[in-house]
Amino acid sequence: MQEGVVANDKMKAFLKNNMLGQLGRFGFSLFTSSVESLKKRFARKPRDLVLGDAQREEKVKEQRRIKKAIEYKMLLREAFDFFSKNSATIEVVRNQQIEKVQFLLLPFCLELPKVWCDLIFT
Repeated sequence: MQEGVVANDKMKAFLKNNMLGQLGRFGFSLFTSSVESLKKRFARKPRDLVLGDAQREEKVKEQRRIKKAIEYKMLLREAFDFFSKNSATIEVVRNQQIEKVQFLLLPFCLELPKVWCDLIFT
């Protein structure tokens, strides 16, 4: 057992004084220092966490607001299309002025045969 310890000590002394050993220690120290600097750079402090969460929450709120605005525009567009399809206007002369009167078309009016539409609107 004593011989193994002596041999191990001789190997450490050889590597310590050898250029290969010095190169290994240099590489290891370079690796550990770079790992430590990366840890420091990417470490998040509690203040950063709170700020990051607030920014994320603000971004989510903005996305929800934009989504609601888009949905509102789509609903508004659907309503406009519905009323433009199911309503009509006529012009009436009243007190020597032309006034537009808007009204809803009844469902059966949309189903009138083309011949009747031609008779009515010509």
